[in-house]
Amino acid sequence: QSRDHKPMDDELLVRTIEARCEALRQKGKLVALDDLHATPPPATTTLALSTLREGPRDAADLYAMAQASTVLVGVYYQCSECSHWHFDAASGFALSAEGAVTTCWHVFEKDPERRDTYCVIADYDGDVWPIRSVLAANAQTDVCIVGTDARGLSPMPLRTGARVGEHVWCLSNPDHRFAFFSAGRIARWFVNRPVLGEATDQPTK
Repeated sequence: QSRDHKPMDDELLVRTIEARCEALRQKGKLVALDDLHATPPPATTTLALSTLREGPRDAADLYAMAQASTVLVGVYYQCSECSHWHFDAASGFALSAEGAVTTCWHVFEKDPERRDTYCVIADYDGDVWPIRSVLAANAQTDVCIVGTDARGLSPMPLRTGARVGEHVWCLSNPDHRFAFFSAGRIARWFVNRPVLGEATDQPTK
């Protein structure tokens, strides 16, 4: 069976990732969340992005292509309530074969209920790689690009010019329901202004 035909065992995947995170932690190969926050991103980051793939494809083909480029981005942390170590996963997408991955910035926000916290990515086979650096980030638009130790990733092509009303597909990992494939439409474009009283009144698109 190809990977896209295998049933997803969410609990087994989490246990596998946690075991591999712990092995890396004990070897001193993980990077702490505090260290990522303490090191500002470079002034500029240049990436060679993948070219768009032409031609129509059905939903099953799109799922297989998206899954090859989608990773689990998350934190491995010691819980303040039970003292055990846990992996909390979100979604990320490979931008380059050399380990650049994009995700939401809020994934790396500090949480007082977590003690020691490390940042990693994983694939759907449970392989784990440390996140080494933040290459670019924008907290207002909730997006960032991180550099990881992963190599040989399958980059996801990006395009501009998406229009309201277009049909879109999403492969993500909501609430540890891994490789969840859904469909929808672009509902609108809008301007998100900061809350009154914050330091800046500049709009963010």
